[in-house]
Amino acid sequence: MFLSQDDALIFAVANNPIDADDPQAVLRASRDAQVADGTLREDNELDLLGMPGRRSVIDKRGENGQPISLVVVQGIKGKQYYQLICVSAPGQDNSPRIQRFLKSFARASR
Repeated sequence: MFLSQDDALIFAVANNPIDADDPQAVLRASRDAQVADGTLREDNELDLLGMPGRRSVIDKRGENGQPISLVVVQGIKGKQYYQLICVSAPGQDNSPRIQRFLKSFARASR
């Protein structure tokens, strides 16, 4: 996958239901798996409209060895585990396009 400075791969995932006494432990474990071959640049616990959540920025290499940045926002509502994932060129992880995508889910959830 090739990413130019203006491009971003953006998607949302609803994962299989989970059973967790400590939602943040589940979110940390998922984050750790995503960071395994990269570098964790940012990591923050969030309250996503009442859901336990986490936002992480991870720098790593794509399939072709090209540097990429991932913005991963995770949340758990009841037993449902959600992820918003944005893959971009380095330095574009806070672009207006990515911010619009992330904010659109906050509006849709209200």
